[in-house]
Amino acid sequence: MKTASITQTKNQLSALIEQVKRGETVLILDRGKPVARLVAVEGVGED
Repeated sequence: MKTASITQTKNQLSALIEQVKRGETVLILDRGKPVARLVAVEGVGED
């Protein structure tokens, strides 16, 4: 699982979303502590 600080997330949100779309999960940290997780939504965009 990839981790990113809040600052990194703000600066690289588009790139992080692309990684999530490819199946990666991103854990967002605030001062080194987990506060949120970016994960793909299952079933959306599938034909």
